[in-house]
Amino acid sequence: MSFLSWLPIEDVLHESIFPLLDYESRINLNRCLEPYERFRPRQFSEGDLQAHDHFATLEALTIKMGRIHSTDLITNKKRRLRTRAFNIMNIIAFLGYHPSAQLFLRTYHAMRKVWIHKLTDWSDPNHASLITSSVYIREKISGLARSALPNIMALEPFPKTIRAKQIAISMD
Repeated sequence: MSFLSWLPIEDVLHESIFPLLDYESRINLNRCLEPYERFRPRQFSEGDLQAHDHFATLEALTIKMGRIHSTDLITNKKRRLRTRAFNIMNIIAFLGYHPSAQLFLRTYHAMRKVWIHKLTDWSDPNHASLITSSVYIREKISGLARSALPNIMALEPFPKTIRAKQIAISMD
Protein backbone atom coordinates (compact mmCIF):
# COMPACT_ATOMS: atom_id res chain seq x y z
CA MET A 1 0.00 0.00 0.00
CA SER A 2 1.50 3.35 -1.05
CA PHE A 3 1.24 6.62 0.80
CA LEU A 4 -0.99 7.92 -2.00
CA SER A 5 -3.55 5.13 -1.59
CA TRP A 6 -5.87 7.28 0.49
CA LEU A 7 -6.48 9.62 -2.49
CA PRO A 8 -9.35 8.81 -4.86
CA ILE A 9 -7.41 7.66 -7.90
CA GLU A 10 -9.69 8.69 -10.75
CA ASP A 11 -10.83 11.98 -9.26
CA VAL A 12 -7.76 13.50 -7.71
CA LEU A 13 -4.71 11.84 -9.24
CA HIS A 14 -5.77 11.22 -12.82
CA GLU A 15 -7.98 14.28 -13.30
CA SER A 16 -6.38 16.94 -11.11
CA ILE A 17 -2.75 16.13 -10.39
CA PHE A 18 -1.44 14.29 -13.46
CA PRO A 19 -2.38 16.96 -16.06
CA LEU A 20 -0.37 19.55 -14.12
CA LEU A 21 2.86 17.53 -14.03
CA ASP A 22 5.66 17.38 -16.55
CA TYR A 23 6.76 14.05 -18.00
CA GLU A 24 9.45 13.26 -15.42
CA SER A 25 7.16 14.10 -12.52
CA ARG A 26 4.44 11.86 -13.93
CA ILE A 27 6.89 8.99 -14.17
CA ASN A 28 8.04 9.54 -10.59
CA LEU A 29 4.47 9.76 -9.31
CA ASN A 30 3.60 6.59 -11.23
CA ARG A 31 6.41 4.80 -9.43
CA CYS A 32 4.85 5.71 -6.09
CA LEU A 33 1.50 4.14 -6.99
CA GLU A 34 0.39 0.54 -6.84
CA PRO A 35 0.60 -1.25 -10.23
CA TYR A 36 -3.18 -1.30 -10.73
CA GLU A 37 -3.40 2.47 -10.01
CA ARG A 38 -0.73 3.60 -12.45
CA PHE A 39 -1.18 5.66 -15.55
CA ARG A 40 -0.06 3.70 -18.57
CA PRO A 41 2.43 5.40 -20.93
CA ARG A 42 -0.02 5.45 -23.84
CA GLN A 43 -2.15 7.92 -21.88
CA PHE A 44 0.59 10.55 -22.13
CA SER A 45 0.10 12.42 -25.39
CA GLU A 46 3.39 13.73 -26.76
CA GLY A 47 1.73 16.93 -27.96
CA ASP A 48 0.15 17.54 -24.56
CA LEU A 49 3.47 16.99 -22.81
CA GLN A 50 5.31 19.35 -25.13
CA ALA A 51 2.62 22.02 -24.77
CA HIS A 52 2.71 21.66 -21.00
CA ASP A 53 6.51 21.88 -20.91
CA HIS A 54 6.42 25.04 -23.06
CA PHE A 55 3.76 26.56 -20.82
CA ALA A 56 5.69 25.66 -17.66
CA THR A 57 8.92 27.08 -19.10
CA LEU A 58 7.20 30.31 -20.14
CA GLU A 59 5.60 30.57 -16.71
CA ALA A 60 8.96 30.02 -14.98
CA LEU A 61 10.59 32.63 -17.21
CA THR A 62 7.76 35.09 -16.52
CA ILE A 63 8.18 34.59 -12.77
CA LYS A 64 11.93 35.10 -13.02
CA MET A 65 11.46 38.29 -15.07
CA GLY A 66 8.84 39.49 -12.59
CA ARG A 67 11.38 39.07 -9.80
CA ILE A 68 13.74 41.44 -11.61
CA HIS A 69 11.02 44.07 -11.94
CA SER A 70 9.81 43.59 -8.39
CA THR A 71 13.25 44.55 -7.06
CA ASP A 72 12.38 48.17 -7.89
CA LEU A 73 10.12 48.13 -4.82
CA ILE A 74 13.03 47.49 -2.45
CA THR A 75 13.96 50.77 -0.79
CA ASN A 76 17.47 49.83 0.33
CA LYS A 77 19.60 50.59 -2.74
CA LYS A 78 22.39 48.12 -1.98
CA ARG A 79 19.95 45.28 -1.31
CA ARG A 80 17.92 46.20 -4.43
CA LEU A 81 20.99 46.06 -6.68
CA ARG A 82 22.23 42.80 -5.17
CA THR A 83 18.79 41.17 -5.51
CA ARG A 84 18.47 42.37 -9.10
CA ALA A 85 21.90 40.97 -9.95
CA PHE A 86 21.04 37.63 -8.35
CA ASN A 87 17.79 37.45 -10.35
CA ILE A 88 19.64 38.26 -13.60
CA MET A 89 22.13 35.46 -12.89
CA ASN A 90 19.22 33.11 -12.18
CA ILE A 91 17.64 33.89 -15.58
CA ILE A 92 20.92 33.47 -17.44
CA ALA A 93 21.57 30.10 -15.81
CA PHE A 94 17.99 29.00 -16.53
CA LEU A 95 18.11 29.96 -20.21
CA GLY A 96 21.63 28.76 -20.87
CA TYR A 97 21.58 25.41 -19.16
CA HIS A 98 18.05 24.19 -18.37
CA PRO A 99 16.87 21.60 -20.95
CA SER A 100 13.25 22.76 -21.06
CA ALA A 101 14.32 26.38 -21.55
CA GLN A 102 16.62 25.36 -24.38
CA LEU A 103 13.82 23.39 -26.04
CA PHE A 104 11.56 26.44 -25.63
CA LEU A 105 14.14 28.74 -27.23
CA ARG A 106 14.73 26.24 -30.00
CA THR A 107 11.02 26.11 -30.78
CA TYR A 108 10.37 29.89 -30.63
CA HIS A 109 12.95 31.53 -32.84
CA ALA A 110 11.84 35.13 -32.17
CA MET A 111 12.20 34.63 -28.40
CA ARG A 112 15.65 33.11 -28.99
CA LYS A 113 16.75 36.21 -30.96
CA VAL A 114 15.56 38.51 -28.17
CA TRP A 115 17.49 36.56 -25.52
CA ILE A 116 20.63 36.42 -27.67
CA HIS A 117 20.49 40.21 -27.93
CA LYS A 118 19.91 40.55 -24.17
CA LEU A 119 22.75 38.16 -23.29
CA THR A 120 25.04 40.04 -25.66
CA ASP A 121 24.21 43.22 -23.73
CA TRP A 122 24.78 41.52 -20.38
CA SER A 123 28.13 40.14 -21.62
CA ASP A 124 29.53 43.66 -21.38
CA PRO A 125 30.28 44.39 -17.70
CA ASN A 126 29.83 48.14 -18.29
CA HIS A 127 26.30 47.85 -19.70
CA ALA A 128 23.79 50.25 -18.11
CA SER A 129 21.49 47.53 -16.79
CA LEU A 130 24.38 45.96 -14.85
CA ILE A 131 25.21 49.03 -12.79
CA THR A 132 25.66 47.55 -9.35
CA SER A 133 27.66 48.49 -6.32
CA SER A 134 30.09 45.63 -6.88
CA VAL A 135 32.54 45.10 -9.72
CA TYR A 136 32.66 41.42 -8.74
CA ILE A 137 28.92 40.99 -9.37
CA ARG A 138 29.17 42.72 -12.76
CA GLU A 139 32.05 40.44 -13.78
CA LYS A 140 30.14 37.38 -12.54
CA ILE A 141 27.03 38.31 -14.55
CA SER A 142 29.02 39.08 -17.70
CA GLY A 143 31.01 35.85 -17.35
CA LEU A 144 27.85 33.81 -16.92
CA ALA A 145 26.25 35.55 -19.92
CA ARG A 146 29.36 34.91 -22.03
CA SER A 147 29.31 31.22 -21.12
CA ALA A 148 25.55 30.81 -21.76
CA LEU A 149 25.53 32.75 -25.03
CA PRO A 150 27.23 30.04 -27.16
CA ASN A 151 24.79 27.44 -25.82
CA ILE A 152 21.82 29.53 -26.92
CA MET A 153 23.37 30.56 -30.23
CA ALA A 154 24.05 26.89 -31.03
CA LEU A 155 20.35 26.07 -30.78
CA GLU A 156 19.05 25.77 -34.30
CA PRO A 157 15.31 25.97 -34.85
CA PHE A 158 13.52 22.72 -35.61
CA PRO A 159 12.97 22.22 -39.34
CA LYS A 160 9.35 22.70 -40.39
CA THR A 161 9.51 19.98 -43.03
CA ILE A 162 11.70 17.01 -43.86
CA ARG A 163 13.45 17.23 -47.19
CA ALA A 164 14.11 14.12 -49.23
CA LYS A 165 17.86 14.81 -49.14
CA GLN A 166 17.86 14.48 -45.35
CA ILE A 167 16.54 10.93 -45.42
CA ALA A 168 18.98 8.11 -46.21
CA ILE A 169 17.36 4.77 -46.92
CA SER A 170 19.39 1.61 -46.91
CA MET A 171 18.16 -1.07 -49.31
CA ASP A 172 20.37 -3.92 -47.95
